[in-house]
Amino acid sequence: VCKAHAQFRSLMKTIEEYPKVCRLIEVESSSQADLAKVLGASAVNLERYQQALNEFLEGKRLIIPRFYFVGNNDLLEILGIKNVENMGSIQPHLKSLFQGIVRINVFNGHIVSFQSSVGEVVQLSDPV
Repeated sequence: VCKAHAQFRSLMKTIEEYPKVCRLIEVESSSQADLAKVLGASAVNLERYQQALNEFLEGKRLIIPRFYFVGNNDLLEILGIKNVENMGSIQPHLKSLFQGIVRINVFNGHIVSFQSSVGEVVQLSDPV
């Protein structure tokens, strides 16, 4: 990942320095760098990274089938929640994960209740 990132940053820096395409081609010729090869290699790397990401997300979906109801970007956001204190970021995804649930309530780091789309609140006897 670091090599692809470094290549991309280097290319973007060159493009920023020489925003006109004709001038960029001149710079490429003088630097012995083959822009087409760099872009081709970057595209191959990005496809590989995308495939690895899809396999990772599929693995999470196999463990928790409800994750099939959310898209990749939303699932990444959900998986990025480090602790229950940040559960506010999961609120927009609850409707996709659980039919009729629109909000969860957290107290002292535990989920203590959830709320339906019609306003009904269900208190959990044992917070999770």
